[in-house]
Order: sequence, then structure tokens, then C-alpha cells
Amino acid sequence: MLIRIVLVAILLILPARLTVAQDEKLKDVKGTIRAIDLKTGSLHMQLLYADRQQPFNLGAKELPVFDAIGRPLKLADLRTELRIAAKVRGDDEIAAIHVDGPHRHGTVKKVDVPGRILIVKDPIAEKVISVPVEAKVVALGADYPFEKLKVGDLVQVTYSVDGKTVLKVQTGKGTHMRDPFLRITRYFGIITELDKSKSEASIMVQSIDAGIIKTYPISPSAYLRMMYHTKPVKEISHEQLGKWVKAHYFVNRDTGSIVNIDAELPVLVRRKVVSIDREAKTLTVEDELKEKKLNLASDVRIWTPKGEGRLAEIAAGRIVNCALTLDRGQVQLLYLWDR
Repeated sequence: MLIRIVLVAILLILPARLTVAQDEKLKDVKGTIRAIDLKTGSLHMQLLYADRQQPFNLGAKELPVFDAIGRPLKLADLRTELRIAAKVRGDDEIAAIHVDGPHRHGTVKKVDVPGRILIVKDPIAEKVISVPVEAKVVALGADYPFEKLKVGDLVQVTYSVDGKTVLKVQTGKGTHMRDPFLRITRYFGIITELDKSKSEASIMVQSIDAGIIKTYPISPSAYLRMMYHTKPVKEISHEQLGKWVKAHYFVNRDTGSIVNIDAELPVLVRRKVVSIDREAKTLTVEDELKEKKLNLASDVRIWTPKGEGRLAEIAAGRIVNCALTLDRGQVQLLYLWDR
């Protein structure tokens, strides 16, 4: 009899507890993940529009986690630099996480409908974006044909959490030219050290009256380019960066990491061509009253004041600027001066 009474009491109390759990008021906290440790169940977040970090505890080993289009994820899928919206119980216990992005905002500069390619200009540079057939294209909350996208449209491109696959393209009213939550600052300096195993760069930051050396993490999704003066030559990987080169770079204030580096190619200015071996890919030039033999990169580019040139135009007696790769091992670009 006593057991029956206890069971009845449990059945009466349980629905009430479930109702309390369902009606529980949770705070919405938005920010960027700065650190996450699944072993200790801790997460540090840079709060939105703030320059301070706040520690949180993960409420359980398996929390509800969703990506930007509502697909379920695991806690192990999360990484630093992701922007999230968290449901928080009490002061610091995270009960659920919704990933916001990664996003890329910008203006469409070119559309390749058959190839499903967009060229989008964002605050940093123009990016070539491949949009898979499975990706959603929407405008004003409704499906929108990819072929209707046109030059000048504002778009928000949403990626998978690893930043590799486009999940969604949004356009139309309410789409911003730039990410409204992105806080980036541009700097100029000289790269002094590179730790490629940690993906870190030490840069002597140039200011009006002094230069200080700061070490930054380089974001895995950072956009890195070789530059000839102010013109981009090509996109590069972390491995192609070199020391003691000048660079303009953007730092994300919410993550503290570099999101873009435009590294200036070292240049041998106005050298007279002595000879060129196009098959061996070598160039000999006069250099301070002596000859210097240089190796040409396999994808060496030829520029002239009138635009793109050809390797066949390089001949003995011509005057060239030799822009070297960032490790100074090869010639990446030859700027041919007109007579």
C-alpha cells in the first residue's frame, strides 16, 4: 500500500516538474567563442559589442547545439572564433547553443550561373564563392532562384562551422553590405617572426612615433594575399608567408586574431635584363655592377603599365622590377618598364 501511494505521488509531481523545466526562463547571451575545453566543461566567450571575456560552464556533456540553418551539431564541432547565441541558466550555465555563422557579407561583382560561382566584394577583398546545388538561396524569407542573382546585389553567405561549405545565400531587403557585428581594425607593420606550427605571426606594428612587436594568432579562415604595391597578385596559404616583409593586416577585435594579411612582395627595382632562359625559368639581371641570376616561379606573372604582359616580352636590355616571393627564393612577378 505504501509503495502504491509513493508511486502515485511521483506521478503527480513529475508533470509539474516537467512543466517547470519547460517554462524555465533562460537568458540569451551572444558573443564569440574565445576558448572551449570539453574535458573541464568550460567555455570563454567574448560578449557581443564588448572588449571583455566571460567564463561559462557547459551544463551537460551533450547539449542541444545547432548550426546557422538549424541542423544539429555536437559540442565537439564547436571551435574558437565561432559567434554563438547561448541559452544560459543562472549566471553561467549554458543550456543550449545556436551557432550564428560563419557569414560573409558583401556586394556581388560577378555571377557565373552555370558554374554556380559568385564573386563577392567584402570590406577586405573580392572572394570567389562556390555555391553548391544543395545550398539554400533566399530573399525575404522565401526561396529565390540562383540565376536571378545579379551584379550589385547585397548578399549574406552562410557557411558550415568549418568554413568550407556554403549552406545558404541570402539577398534582398534587410541584407547588409557588411557584417553588422564584425569589428576589425587595420594595421601596418613588418612581419618579424612566424610560428607556422601554432599559426602565429609576430609583427612590428608601425605607428606615428614608435614601433612595437605584437604576436597574433592567424585565423584558420584568414584571407592572405601577395601584393605588388597596392595590387593583389594572388591568394596564398599560411605556408607561403615570409619574414621581414611589409604587410597591411586586419585584426578581429572579438577574437584577437588576424583575419587578413596583404603582404608586399620584396622588389629589386629597375634592373637591366642581361639574359633570360625561358626553358630553365631563369633570369639574369645587372645588380650593383655585377650580374645576379634569379629563378622564375612556375606561375610568374608579367605586368606592364598597360596591363598583363607575356614572358616573351622579356629580353636582354629591357628594364624590369623583379618582385620576389615572400621567402625571396624566386621571382613571382616582373614589371616591365616601357621604353
